[in-house]
Amino acid sequence: MSENLSRLLSISSAAIAGPPSAEAIAKLTSGKSVGLEQELGSLLGDKNGFFSYESALVVRPLDYESQPLGILQWNNSSVWRAEYKVDLGESVFFAEDVFGVQFCIRDNFVQSFDPETGRFTKTADTLESWARWILEDHKVRTGWPLAHQWQTLHGALLPGTRLLPKVPFVCGGQFSTENLYALKDVHGMCFRASIANQLVGVPDGAKIVLKIQRNEQP
Repeated sequence: MSENLSRLLSISSAAIAGPPSAEAIAKLTSGKSVGLEQELGSLLGDKNGFFSYESALVVRPLDYESQPLGILQWNNSSVWRAEYKVDLGESVFFAEDVFGVQFCIRDNFVQSFDPETGRFTKTADTLESWARWILEDHKVRTGWPLAHQWQTLHGALLPGTRLLPKVPFVCGGQFSTENLYALKDVHGMCFRASIANQLVGVPDGAKIVLKIQRNEQP
């Protein structure tokens, strides 16, 4: 395994799930012999899902019905994807930071997906370079400092939960422990989809009034 992925694995938790089956890997790679899906399948073959930086970063296992849901389950359109009006295309969401910002394989790149705005941003062209990108500035790119501070005050995050802002970041909410609460990851994505859907087609800097219906389920 390449240097940066090996380093990321070395500082991460034990595997969340046992080794993935050949059938599950085949579903992920869709018969591809090269490419990011194949690289991800190889990574999960070495460690099938893991937490890093006090659970600030979660890489999901491949096929897992418990928490956190596996990649195959998480990418099922009925779980949260169908809530978004923006085109998620063939994106394969496989990891996320503590705030639920998603990392995915999309258009032959590793990209991040902001759940509040529905916007994708290219971060790397391989998983190895994505791992380097994470390691170079993990405090910003995983949200680790706030994850540490919040868990010091409130206890460890349960698997399958993320920290959401009480006042959404896109509405000027602050990156502070006072503005954060824990919520199930699925509920968090569905809630933020309602925000992102209202921002479709709105130019940067425009003033709008967002209608926010908060999901208070733990």
